[in-house]
Amino acid sequence: MGKPVWGMVELLSWLADNPDPTGREIEDCLRAHLERGISNIVWSAARSAVGYWTELPGATRATQNGAQTDNPEFAAFTRVMRERCPLNTALEYSRANGMTLYARICVNHHYSSGHPFRSAFAESNPQWHCATKDGAADPARMCFFFPEVRAERVAIVREIALMGVNGVMLDFCRTPPILQYQASLRKAYRNEASVDPAELSPKNRKAFLPWALFRTEFATQFLRDARTALNEASARIRRKIALQVRVPDLGIDANLLGGVNIVRWLSEGLIDELVLDPMEWIENYHTHDPDVYIDLCKDRAITIHGGVSGVPVDGFEFNPLPVARRAKSLLDYGVDGVHVFGSESAARNPDMGWLLPDIGDSAALGQILSDRSLKKKYPVTWTNGNSGFDNMSSLPGFGWDNGERAL
Repeated sequence: MGKPVWGMVELLSWLADNPDPTGREIEDCLRAHLERGISNIVWSAARSAVGYWTELPGATRATQNGAQTDNPEFAAFTRVMRERCPLNTALEYSRANGMTLYARICVNHHYSSGHPFRSAFAESNPQWHCATKDGAADPARMCFFFPEVRAERVAIVREIALMGVNGVMLDFCRTPPILQYQASLRKAYRNEASVDPAELSPKNRKAFLPWALFRTEFATQFLRDARTALNEASARIRRKIALQVRVPDLGIDANLLGGVNIVRWLSEGLIDELVLDPMEWIENYHTHDPDVYIDLCKDRAITIHGGVSGVPVDGFEFNPLPVARRAKSLLDYGVDGVHVFGSESAARNPDMGWLLPDIGDSAALGQILSDRSLKKKYPVTWTNGNSGFDNMSSLPGFGWDNGERAL
């Protein structure tokens, strides 16, 4: 018997291929998942701006920040947002059809000025933007060193929890590193350690690790605050709301460099579920080994999910067989389920949709991978062999962000 499969849904991507109005865009998207055997959904609810009808005074509804675009999918998203609350509509459909629905919040993905999904909070508070090692402002990330930045995300967590979701996913894969070198953060570490962190190199692990641990503490404090908000919401509605986090799967050290302290989160009991994302984002870390995460989670009775992408890495082609191979490997390691990012696109893609009903079943995947006719139909090449990786991965020779500067 197979393990649970979760679809990670982006309404914007669904609308990219279906921009014409039907009045049932959200229901059609969820029904497409049911037809592929997927009844567990992680619905994209908040990036920088939020994708639902928020009542928070400081929040921005996606595509309603005044940004101008002639992109038809953004126009379609604007229309749907005007007509109905996407999250409430998805919740109503999921309840009526026996589905489980979590809401996904991108932890630190604020885009650039002029993007339709950029929030007024990010736009109007440059003093809280992250900064790179050389001091350049990074307006696409906000610095969690500041209580105000943490509070803005926690308020969204709280509001979404009270809307009736089964759980909340905090997605730390959008976008590592979560913390960088903002001036106040650098000063705080300099005061504590008498070292300017901008002078440190990640190649010197002994010297760099204390700095990495120092800045993870502020992301951990955000997670503590989010956990408290969910506990309060659970008590209010008298039902547990699960906290799920998604992280790159390149190992504990790579996570620390990205601002994520998995061991601390687990030891403090901050999360209920962990999702591993095969995201390539940092030089010199390329081993996607779930074993250490599985051991950590099993020791604490934490549910752990493996992740695959149902859409191609940007700039590459798509092949379902590497996706099947990665899913089977994860299942054989012992994950409790499989998450499919971009499931709304995968469900409609004739080269991927057929795989979805079996993607949680190791035995079925084994038969698929040994099928010679499928190998002939879907030859694996350098242009598609990375299928299954996070679509925002940066791959060697194809747009690496310099690791020294990024960290």
